[in-house]
Amino acid sequence: MASAAKSLIQTLRRYVKKPWEITGPLASPEYRAAVPKATEYRLSCPATVPAKAIVPTSLPETVYDIKYFSRDQRRNRPPIKRTVLKKADVEKMMKEKTFDPSDFPRPYLTAKVEEDENAIGGGYQLCCKTVDCYMMSGVRFFVRDRAVELKRVFGILLALLPALWKD
Repeated sequence: MASAAKSLIQTLRRYVKKPWEITGPLASPEYRAAVPKATEYRLSCPATVPAKAIVPTSLPETVYDIKYFSRDQRRNRPPIKRTVLKKADVEKMMKEKTFDPSDFPRPYLTAKVEEDENAIGGGYQLCCKTVDCYMMSGVRFFVRDRAVELKRVFGILLALLPALWKD
């Protein structure tokens, strides 16, 4: 029994210090533990409402309208009018419609086409006379959009370079 009491006292000496032996921030008389107790930490659940909401239900004009679609102003537009076309209506419209050449886009290649029998490198080369033309497979094309077409021609040339350098 004496040995049990002695071991209990030694255990208490390990954990309980004399007040003059305590050092650090704990030694200050204004020290307060930073970690709150479980009973102080969260007194009420975060979802708990402190007071019950009062919702008016007696007068219809004071009842809250919580539906979203009744407040959505994008739905206040008049309905879109749609026309359903039958095949006969479309055929009749097409007979009445006349097409003008100006209704269509201009042809990709213009009327200026020159044949070149002495094409070097299988017919792929840039024409050196004017900026807006290039030769492909022996035919010189004059193009409207120079920048786009020159890009295409350089792409073709880069693709053909390995084949041209084999010879």
